[in-house]
Amino acid sequence: MSIILAIFFKANESNLAVYERGSFLQKLGGAEFMRLMKAPETFALQWCELAGDRVEVLEELRKALGLQRRPGRSLEVLDIVTPLCVRAAQLTEYSRRTDAVSALAQQVRRALLDATDPGVLIFDQLPSACGIPPFTARAAKSDRGRVRAYVLTLTRTLGELEESLVALRVRLRDALFTALDLQGGPTARQRASARATSLLETVRDPQVRAFCLRLSDDALAEDEWIDSVASFVLSKPPARWTSADEQSYSETVMRLARTLRRVEAIVFAPDARSSDTDAYHLVLTRPDGTELDRVIRLHPSDEARLAALERQILALLPDPAVAGAVISRLAWRTLSDS
Repeated sequence: MSIILAIFFKANESNLAVYERGSFLQKLGGAEFMRLMKAPETFALQWCELAGDRVEVLEELRKALGLQRRPGRSLEVLDIVTPLCVRAAQLTEYSRRTDAVSALAQQVRRALLDATDPGVLIFDQLPSACGIPPFTARAAKSDRGRVRAYVLTLTRTLGELEESLVALRVRLRDALFTALDLQGGPTARQRASARATSLLETVRDPQVRAFCLRLSDDALAEDEWIDSVASFVLSKPPARWTSADEQSYSETVMRLARTLRRVEAIVFAPDARSSDTDAYHLVLTRPDGTELDRVIRLHPSDEARLAALERQILALLPDPAVAGAVISRLAWRTLSDS
């Protein structure tokens, strides 16, 4: 009996839709067949036949998807649905979850990932997701314009979903270059790498140093490089991100870039190469948006006097909040005219 059933399935694989516990199986392999023989009550079969203008729909989809006709066999629903479901299954986690694609692409994705009936999927759910009326088996006359609109929209949205991770990488790269005050272009990455490399001997902060190391990695290809930077920023690869993660990346990379620029201001100031000086980069911002940005350099000979003054000020201002306010106002007053 099992041999006869296997022959029947093989001979009619393009016409038979197989379901296990209500879920459509993209293929009936050896493992699935064994489960069918052991627990047939958990399986259901559906015979898929064509009528009306649905034949034209399948033929146009076959051409658009680049599928080959099998010699001696008529085109069937599963010939189209199976490769569509495979493509949906191969979408990255990001492509499955992001809302940074068009509304049509999101609707097509939902239809593909939730598909339970091949015929309903290809002639009803996907057309509806594409904004096209369903194709019924009893249509009196084929509407070529509607068929072509459906096929064009479906293939375009599939491409949008499959390329969504590539589009994300472009946005991540642009956000990185913007944060670093770099104009785009073929040399932007090299300039970012050169800036990061020049700071590696100076930077000691673990996060900023790790950021510089990722930026300066010239051995990686472009996509791998931006994935490396982005993975460091959010501690997970972009292929696993959500749309909310993209916003977090933009905010975090802007903060890291600001720190990098402040370190550069200290390191590359005219007297920064002196080994006997310490330095601080002070930035104060007032509510009206005006800023004070200064590099303060200290000589070792002043250390004892500065330490004594620091102790006196802290004794007078034991409250950290009050101390911070007084020091900020004093810094603004004394440095704004310098």
